[in-house]
Amino acid sequence: MLCLLNLIFITERVSAQSELTANTKIDKITVFLNNAQIERTATLNLPSGNSEIRLSGISRYIDANSLRVTGKGNFVIMSQQVQIKYPEPVDNSVVEIPNHILRSISLLRDSLELLAFDIQEVTSKKEVMVVEKNLLQSSTAITKTDTITALRDALAYYRTRMVEINQEWIRLAKTERLLLKKKAAIEERLTNLQNYSQSNTPPETEASPEAEISIVVMADRAVTGAQIGISYLASNVSWQPFYELKVEDVVRPVNLVMRAKLIQNTGENWENAKLVFSTGQPAVYKTIPVLPAWYLSYYQPQRIANQSYAGMPVAVSQSRTEAAKDEEDMEYDNAFAISDYTEVSQGLIAAEYAVSIPYNIPSDGRETIILLLNETLEASYKYLSIPKTDKDVFLTAYLTGWEKLNLVQGQTNIVYQNNIISRTYINTALAMDTLVVSLGVDSRVIAERVKISDKSRDRVIGSTRERTVHFEITLKNQNLTEIQVSLKDQVPVTNFEDIKIIVEEISGAQYNELTGELEWVLTLRPNETKKINFRYTLKYDKNKTILSE
Repeated sequence: MLCLLNLIFITERVSAQSELTANTKIDKITVFLNNAQIERTATLNLPSGNSEIRLSGISRYIDANSLRVTGKGNFVIMSQQVQIKYPEPVDNSVVEIPNHILRSISLLRDSLELLAFDIQEVTSKKEVMVVEKNLLQSSTAITKTDTITALRDALAYYRTRMVEINQEWIRLAKTERLLLKKKAAIEERLTNLQNYSQSNTPPETEASPEAEISIVVMADRAVTGAQIGISYLASNVSWQPFYELKVEDVVRPVNLVMRAKLIQNTGENWENAKLVFSTGQPAVYKTIPVLPAWYLSYYQPQRIANQSYAGMPVAVSQSRTEAAKDEEDMEYDNAFAISDYTEVSQGLIAAEYAVSIPYNIPSDGRETIILLLNETLEASYKYLSIPKTDKDVFLTAYLTGWEKLNLVQGQTNIVYQNNIISRTYINTALAMDTLVVSLGVDSRVIAERVKISDKSRDRVIGSTRERTVHFEITLKNQNLTEIQVSLKDQVPVTNFEDIKIIVEEISGAQYNELTGELEWVLTLRPNETKKINFRYTLKYDKNKTILSE
């Protein structure tokens, strides 16, 4: 009997369930590479018994399986549910157009109708005159006259009437032209008014569906200030990093700037939200992994087009006066950047960039750029010159310590003295502690490669032709600082046994016999010039031809 009474009591409490609605506010949003975890809270008063709480304004791109509900207060969370609501479309079929616009359109239409009658009248008169003119021209009254007097009278009538017809035709043509011109002006005015009225007509708005979360809670007694927390994953949002490497001169470290390019079209407007950018990707559906065999191979990098600008100055002038230095010291302090309010932390499987300043991000699919990281990297600089293929000399930077910043691979702009000079790509998949970046062309370092004719010769000994080739490379440093240059050239290699290649002079270069590459690592003081010589001899069948320099 007691069990039956308890069952009746519980049934009565469930049937007396209250329906409540509550507004939620965003506490935190963790943006992953292809979705986002949104955390919201709501505060409300709960009556005793069972209550169904409805939370609206939730993104329709919610992953229902990721929904988590928490609470603070003396109540029990019984169940949760997600459903998509489709609001009724707004009826914009009835359009209010200003009265003066409607009156003007009506008057113009009446004017066009009257003008049509006037034009028709002129056209009819012209048609009658055409018929009369044809009758006069085909009449036999002149040719069949018997007397001179009758012929004279007929000709006089013909001449007078033809002149009258032509004059009337011209007058009607002028009238018709003016009427048509007036009609065109009225039609243009009517079209403009109609377009104006249509442009001021509100378009029919398509209602956007949204998700609604239903939460059933039970409280033994009324609860004041109960807190409900929800967390869920939503798609249609992503972020990707892009970088800037800022270089001031070849003796200072490099400044690495990381920005997030955020795009969100979840259907929710993120208002006053604290953002956290994560390099991870949450796995809602996860299975036990399998460890396959690991086959090691060489990495084949993809070619990425660099956009370099020739003529880049790389050395900073050392003739700056003390007055200029004092003027620099008097400048205002730099404004704070968002990166000053970003905290980087390394999670279990990903890095997170937490921005402490709240943001308002509308759901409009537009890009929002947020600065996340501004760090200094130690750098060493080296010039690269391959004058055989390119006369320009390139400056490269070797960056260390970048792997400690928890970066995500992405495109990088190379900025030299506030000018974008080239682009590269940071690939975090490479297991190297040094990142090599091309900083563009330096026109102050000159490389010239010439063939020395006096030391080159071509002769035939028996059945063998001997060809000696001698090159001289000149490097000149016009910078105001000392530089280090990696100079590269080559001698040929062959797979034919009857072709002999004898390397005679390489001026201390590192020689790779398999590829024929020659490399000199040179240090040039300001305004110093160095010359490098190398020579090789080819021996081959005199009756055959080979391609060589």
